[in-house]
Amino acid sequence: MWVRQQFLEWAILVMLLSCLGVSQAETYADTYARESGGGRPVPGFYGSIEGNLVSDENIRRTDSDEQFSLVPMIKPDMSWVAVERKHVFRLGYQGTYARFLSNHFEDFDDTTLYGDAFLSHSKRLRTAFGAAFRRGHDERGASGIIDIFQRPNIWNQWSFQAEGLYGRKIAKAQAGLRWEADRRRYLNNNQDFRDYNDWRLTGLFVYNLGSKTQLFFEPSYEKRNYLSSFDSVAPDLDNSTMRYLLGISWELTAKTTGVFKAGYYNRDYDGDVYEDGDGLAVSADITWQPKTYSKVNLVLSRDINDATQTVATNYVSTLAKLSWEHQLPRFKTLELGVSYQNDDYNVLREDDIYNVNIGFSQSLSRRLSVGIRYDYDNRDSNLIGNNYRDNRITLGVRYVFR
Repeated sequence: MWVRQQFLEWAILVMLLSCLGVSQAETYADTYARESGGGRPVPGFYGSIEGNLVSDENIRRTDSDEQFSLVPMIKPDMSWVAVERKHVFRLGYQGTYARFLSNHFEDFDDTTLYGDAFLSHSKRLRTAFGAAFRRGHDERGASGIIDIFQRPNIWNQWSFQAEGLYGRKIAKAQAGLRWEADRRRYLNNNQDFRDYNDWRLTGLFVYNLGSKTQLFFEPSYEKRNYLSSFDSVAPDLDNSTMRYLLGISWELTAKTTGVFKAGYYNRDYDGDVYEDGDGLAVSADITWQPKTYSKVNLVLSRDINDATQTVATNYVSTLAKLSWEHQLPRFKTLELGVSYQNDDYNVLREDDIYNVNIGFSQSLSRRLSVGIRYDYDNRDSNLIGNNYRDNRITLGVRYVFR
């Protein structure tokens, strides 16, 4: 019922928006075209399989119970693409399956099944629809939770999305609307108080400064309802969040591309038990490619997130991530990365998280490649028991079917 109700609300708003007579910005379908190399998608089967062996010195991400383990891991990825005139359809499957040789309580089997439809109705109107099912787990050391259980928290999640877009890319003004919904259910460790239904509605209004530069306004509304309460306090963590973002996207020659958004968020809890929050929201993804064989990427973000009630009600996460990818002679690739993240909880806790990584890969053929990667993580928390350091070395091999 909740899915049908929100879909009806989305459909009504799409009809209202289409009356504005303006055009489109980048869509889910555009994203797919970019990821697939641009141009018209080629129908058929796509797939890859990756095998890793991870040497992890602190699998539980703790400073009081450090455990080493070798972790064999396999990652299959398959999709099927069909093209009917200007419409594109896709079905896919992704998996990550890991076995911890020294502690099988940490084993996990993550699976994602998804389907997408990208429909081009005319030069001015396009729609896209998607649905996915994911069985996953909370990673050790993840933000917003406390790892006190023998096994990681396991959950199932259904996700849905739909968007309607009207107008031509060459028009001065553009607009779009997207509806998304998630339904998450926890399966173990008595975490059912974290079960929730969530839906989001995002508008996009764009003004084209040129063929490769756009200004845009992105307002959004998110509503999250929890199904039960850990502390028997009603209405629990049920909340709504408004975000208002102004942004710019650009492509300056072939060297620099990026999207930068900044604005304001406001979170309102349904009852008077928890304190509301507001502040600065930022999102940026900027790529500089001085040479065809060398690429630098900068990612910035700041936003509010829900936290487990045993930790806090929410935290503001600020992230800065810089990476460099360099193609060496004879099909070799070098990757370097560094990131810093600050998680500021609304009660008694603040974490600083650092990551450094370096990777090297070698293509043995058009389909087969091998690689090695080193990761160092360090979380510095003012809450006792949440500090940790971890060193990981990953050996990997990947085969692409197409």
